[in-house]
Amino acid sequence: MPQGISLHIGLNRIDPQKYGYDGKLNACVNDAIAMQAIADKKGYASTLLLDEAATARNVVVAIQQAYKKLNADDIFMMTYSGHGGQTVDNSKDEDKDEDISLIGTDENEDEIYFDTGGKDETFCFYDRMYWDDELNRQLAQFKPGVRILLIADCCHAESNYKNIDEEDIDALPPTRGFGIEKSMEIVQLHQAKSYTQHYREDFLRANSKIDASLIQLAACKEGELSRDANPNDSKPLYGQFTKNLLKIWDNGHFDGNYQELLQNTGARIHRSYQQTPVYKTEGPSNRVFEQQKPFTI
Repeated sequence: MPQGISLHIGLNRIDPQKYGYDGKLNACVNDAIAMQAIADKKGYASTLLLDEAATARNVVVAIQQAYKKLNADDIFMMTYSGHGGQTVDNSKDEDKDEDISLIGTDENEDEIYFDTGGKDETFCFYDRMYWDDELNRQLAQFKPGVRILLIADCCHAESNYKNIDEEDIDALPPTRGFGIEKSMEIVQLHQAKSYTQHYREDFLRANSKIDASLIQLAACKEGELSRDANPNDSKPLYGQFTKNLLKIWDNGHFDGNYQELLQNTGARIHRSYQQTPVYKTEGPSNRVFEQQKPFTI
C-alpha cells in the first residue's frame, strides 16, 4: 500500500539578525496548519515547521528523511507559506531570454511585463534564504515512481523548485516577497558559509534531474506577488491563495483533479490582486497522478 509523507512550513516572521527585519506576515502559520490538517485526514505522516523551527537545516533534514523512506507509488507533499525572494542567478541555470512574465495591466490597460530571466527564486526560511537550486537537488534524490506535490504560497512562486463577484477593494492585502534588491541586500548582510555555495557556477551538479513525478501548485507567476491576509479579514486568517484553495477543497467534498483545483482556486482570487496561480509538472509524466483527487495517497 502506498505511503505518504508531508512537510508543512509556515513563517509569519523571520530572524531579524539574518534579514535586517522580522518580515512580519499575518497568515502563513495558519496556512501551514490548515494544509497539515488536510494531510493528516488523508493519512500522511506529517511534519509541521513554524517560524523559528522552520530553519533551512530542519527543512533539509525533513526532506532527506522523506526521500530515504519513499519508494515508487508513494507520495511526498510539501507546502510552504512565507516570503519568497529573488536573487541573481549564480548557478547559470536560468534562461535569460525566455523568462518574461505578463503580470497585469496599468491604469491605461497597457500590458506590464516582468523580466525574470537570470534570477533565482528563493524560499525565505527563518535563518536564511533557500535557493531553488537547493530544492531542485533535494527533489532529485527521490526515487523514480515517487509522486511529489509542491504547494507554494509565496511571491515568485512559479518554478520555485527549479470568478468572484466584483467589489471595491479599499486596500490590497500585503505581499509575501522580497524583490531582487532586498534579497541581495540580505545576502550581503549575512555572508555566512550557508550562502557561499551559491556563488559557484557548478552548484547544479550531478543528480539535479528530477526522476520522480512532480506537480506544483504555485500561488502566482514567477514575476508576480502573492497576497497575504489583511489583519481585519474574518478569522482565521489565511493567505489569499490558501484561503481560496481551502474553500474549493471544501473539507474534501471537491471531486476534481489537481489542475481543476488550481483553476477553481485562481478563479476566486480578485483580479485587482494581479495574482495568477500556476499549475506545472516536472519529471516523468504520470497521468494517473495528475488525474487523482488531490492529496490522495
